[in-house]
Amino acid sequence: MGGSQAVDALFYSAWDTSERYSAQDTILAQRNIYLKIGSTLISNLGRPMLTIVGDSFGRHDTLTGACAAESNQVRYSLDKRHMHNCRTNFLAAIASWRTNIDKRDLSPNINFFLHAPGDAGR
Repeated sequence: MGGSQAVDALFYSAWDTSERYSAQDTILAQRNIYLKIGSTLISNLGRPMLTIVGDSFGRHDTLTGACAAESNQVRYSLDKRHMHNCRTNFLAAIASWRTNIDKRDLSPNINFFLHAPGDAGR
């Protein structure tokens, strides 16, 4: 991969949207801040949600979070505040599901294909 793009992903239970991916529980269970083949994503209820069974990248970020209007403004410039961002895209997608999920319910995300700085030895 030659670019600096990532795939920001959210995970919710299909049966109960109050159950969602938990970065904290996943990191504790994996004893690692990165996800890779064999990593199991854990929900906020302590249950396994999915396991990564294939991977051509190596490790994926659990800590950086999703870009937002505010972070784009700081990262790029004041006039970029209104550009598309992950949080706005998540909210638009969630609204199309016609569920009771709203902005307060956005769970932590995973940044697949992102090598964020961290402890290189892990």
